[in-house]
Amino acid sequence: VMAIGRTFKEALNKAIRSLEQDAYGLAFPDYSSLEDEEVKRAIRTPNPNRLWYIASAFRKGYSLQEVYELSKIDPWFLENIRQIVEFEKVLKEGNLTPEVLRMAKEMGYSDMEIGRLTGMGEEEVRRLRYEWNILPAFKGVDTCAGEFVAYTPYYYSSYERPYYTLEDGEFLDQD
Repeated sequence: VMAIGRTFKEALNKAIRSLEQDAYGLAFPDYSSLEDEEVKRAIRTPNPNRLWYIASAFRKGYSLQEVYELSKIDPWFLENIRQIVEFEKVLKEGNLTPEVLRMAKEMGYSDMEIGRLTGMGEEEVRRLRYEWNILPAFKGVDTCAGEFVAYTPYYYSSYERPYYTLEDGEFLDQD
Protein backbone atom coordinates (compact mmCIF):
# COMPACT_ATOMS: atom_id res chain seq x y z
CA VAL A 1 0.00 0.00 0.00
CA MET A 2 0.98 3.60 -0.34
CA ALA A 3 -0.10 6.30 2.09
CA ILE A 4 1.11 9.86 2.44
CA GLY A 5 0.98 12.00 5.55
CA ARG A 6 2.97 14.78 7.22
CA THR A 7 4.24 12.26 9.79
CA PHE A 8 4.90 8.55 9.82
CA LYS A 9 2.07 8.06 12.34
CA GLU A 10 -0.42 9.76 10.03
CA ALA A 11 0.76 7.79 7.00
CA LEU A 12 0.69 4.49 8.91
CA ASN A 13 -2.89 5.01 10.08
CA LYS A 14 -3.92 5.90 6.51
CA ALA A 15 -2.12 2.82 5.19
CA ILE A 16 -3.94 0.57 7.66
CA ARG A 17 -7.31 1.87 6.48
CA SER A 18 -6.35 1.31 2.84
CA LEU A 19 -5.74 -2.41 3.45
CA GLU A 20 -9.49 -3.01 3.12
CA GLN A 21 -9.44 -5.56 5.94
CA ASP A 22 -11.96 -3.88 8.25
CA ALA A 23 -9.06 -2.40 10.24
CA TYR A 24 -9.30 1.31 10.92
CA GLY A 25 -6.19 1.67 13.08
CA LEU A 26 -3.97 -0.21 15.50
CA ALA A 27 -6.65 -0.63 18.19
CA PHE A 28 -8.56 -3.43 16.45
CA PRO A 29 -7.90 -6.31 16.27
CA ASP A 30 -6.42 -6.38 19.76
CA TYR A 31 -4.43 -9.47 20.67
CA SER A 32 -3.61 -8.33 24.22
CA SER A 33 -5.63 -11.16 25.77
CA LEU A 34 -3.43 -13.82 24.13
CA GLU A 35 -0.73 -15.65 26.03
CA ASP A 36 2.72 -14.05 25.91
CA GLU A 37 4.25 -16.96 23.99
CA GLU A 38 1.67 -16.63 21.22
CA VAL A 39 2.26 -12.87 20.95
CA LYS A 40 6.04 -13.36 20.92
CA ARG A 41 5.80 -16.03 18.22
CA ALA A 42 3.63 -13.78 16.06
CA ILE A 43 6.05 -10.87 16.44
CA ARG A 44 9.12 -13.00 15.61
CA THR A 45 7.65 -14.28 12.35
CA PRO A 46 6.50 -11.91 9.60
CA ASN A 47 2.77 -12.35 9.05
CA PRO A 48 -0.17 -10.21 7.86
CA ASN A 49 -1.20 -9.32 11.43
CA ARG A 50 2.26 -8.67 12.84
CA LEU A 51 1.63 -4.94 13.18
CA TRP A 52 -1.38 -5.59 15.46
CA TYR A 53 0.59 -8.12 17.51
CA ILE A 54 3.29 -5.49 18.01
CA ALA A 55 0.67 -2.94 19.10
CA SER A 56 -0.81 -5.52 21.47
CA ALA A 57 2.63 -6.21 22.94
CA PHE A 58 2.99 -2.52 23.79
CA ARG A 59 -0.47 -2.60 25.40
CA LYS A 60 0.68 -5.58 27.48
CA GLY A 61 3.64 -3.55 28.73
CA TYR A 62 6.46 -4.86 26.55
CA SER A 63 9.35 -2.40 26.27
CA LEU A 64 10.62 -1.00 23.00
CA GLN A 65 13.78 -3.07 23.43
CA GLU A 66 11.80 -6.29 23.98
CA VAL A 67 9.74 -5.73 20.84
CA TYR A 68 12.88 -4.87 18.89
CA GLU A 69 14.62 -8.07 20.04
CA LEU A 70 11.61 -10.10 18.90
CA SER A 71 10.91 -8.33 15.61
CA LYS A 72 14.25 -6.79 14.57
CA ILE A 73 12.20 -3.86 13.26
CA ASP A 74 14.07 -0.57 13.51
CA PRO A 75 13.37 1.10 16.87
CA TRP A 76 12.37 4.36 15.12
CA PHE A 77 9.33 2.63 13.61
CA LEU A 78 8.56 0.77 16.83
CA GLU A 79 8.65 4.01 18.84
CA ASN A 80 6.12 5.60 16.48
CA ILE A 81 3.85 2.56 16.81
CA ARG A 82 4.24 2.71 20.60
CA GLN A 83 3.22 6.38 20.61
CA ILE A 84 0.06 5.62 18.62
CA VAL A 85 -0.81 2.87 21.12
CA GLU A 86 -0.12 5.18 24.08
CA PHE A 87 -2.44 7.81 22.61
CA GLU A 88 -5.26 5.23 22.59
CA LYS A 89 -5.32 5.58 26.39
CA VAL A 90 -6.05 9.30 26.07
CA LEU A 91 -8.93 8.59 23.69
CA LYS A 92 -10.32 5.79 25.86
CA GLU A 93 -10.67 8.26 28.74
CA GLY A 94 -13.57 9.63 26.69
CA ASN A 95 -12.80 13.29 27.43
CA LEU A 96 -12.67 14.48 23.83
CA THR A 97 -11.53 18.11 23.78
CA PRO A 98 -10.59 20.17 20.73
CA GLU A 99 -6.90 19.65 21.58
CA VAL A 100 -7.24 15.87 21.94
CA LEU A 101 -9.26 15.60 18.73
CA ARG A 102 -6.73 17.68 16.80
CA MET A 103 -3.87 15.54 18.12
CA ALA A 104 -5.73 12.37 17.11
CA LYS A 105 -6.35 13.70 13.61
CA GLU A 106 -2.72 14.81 13.26
CA MET A 107 -1.71 11.23 14.14
CA GLY A 108 -3.97 9.94 11.37
CA TYR A 109 -6.80 8.49 13.46
CA SER A 110 -10.03 8.24 11.48
CA ASP A 111 -13.30 9.59 12.83
CA MET A 112 -14.48 5.96 13.07
CA GLU A 113 -11.48 4.87 15.15
CA ILE A 114 -11.78 7.91 17.42
CA GLY A 115 -15.47 7.09 17.85
CA ARG A 116 -14.72 3.46 18.74
CA LEU A 117 -12.08 4.41 21.29
CA THR A 118 -14.07 7.22 22.93
CA GLY A 119 -17.41 5.40 22.88
CA MET A 120 -18.91 8.00 20.55
CA GLY A 121 -20.32 7.49 17.10
CA GLU A 122 -18.37 8.36 13.97
CA GLU A 123 -20.95 11.02 13.07
CA GLU A 124 -20.64 12.65 16.51
CA VAL A 125 -16.86 12.84 16.12
CA ARG A 126 -17.28 14.37 12.66
CA ARG A 127 -19.82 16.89 14.01
CA LEU A 128 -17.39 17.96 16.75
CA ARG A 129 -14.57 18.19 14.23
CA TYR A 130 -16.60 20.64 12.14
CA GLU A 131 -17.82 22.52 15.21
CA TRP A 132 -14.24 22.91 16.45
CA ASN A 133 -13.00 23.78 12.94
CA ILE A 134 -10.64 20.80 12.75
CA LEU A 135 -10.58 20.36 9.01
CA PRO A 136 -8.12 18.77 6.61
CA ALA A 137 -5.70 20.79 4.54
CA PHE A 138 -4.55 19.53 1.18
CA LYS A 139 -0.84 19.50 0.52
CA GLY A 140 0.99 19.02 -2.75
CA VAL A 141 3.55 16.29 -3.21
CA ASP A 142 6.89 17.55 -4.50
CA THR A 143 7.62 14.77 -6.98
CA CYS A 144 10.95 16.34 -7.97
CA ALA A 145 12.43 16.57 -4.46
CA GLY A 146 12.99 20.32 -4.83
CA GLU A 147 15.41 20.00 -7.78
CA PHE A 148 13.08 22.01 -9.99
CA VAL A 149 9.49 23.14 -9.98
CA ALA A 150 7.11 20.20 -10.27
CA TYR A 151 3.67 20.69 -11.74
CA THR A 152 2.36 17.29 -10.78
CA PRO A 153 -1.19 17.63 -9.45
CA TYR A 154 -0.61 15.10 -6.68
CA TYR A 155 -2.19 16.00 -3.34
CA TYR A 156 -2.90 14.43 0.03
CA SER A 157 -4.94 15.50 3.02
CA SER A 158 -3.50 16.22 6.43
CA TYR A 159 -4.69 17.70 9.70
CA GLU A 160 -1.41 19.45 10.43
CA ARG A 161 -2.07 22.83 12.01
CA PRO A 162 -1.83 25.53 9.35
CA TYR A 163 0.76 28.20 9.97
CA TYR A 164 -1.18 30.65 7.86
CA THR A 165 -4.70 30.98 6.62
CA LEU A 166 -6.03 33.06 3.78
CA GLU A 167 -8.72 35.44 4.95
CA ASP A 168 -9.85 38.48 2.95
CA GLY A 169 -6.71 38.21 0.83
CA GLU A 170 -4.39 38.41 3.84
CA PHE A 171 -2.18 35.74 5.36
CA LEU A 172 -2.70 35.66 9.11
CA ASP A 173 -0.32 34.00 11.55
CA GLN A 174 -2.28 31.36 13.51
CA ASP A 175 0.13 31.07 16.44
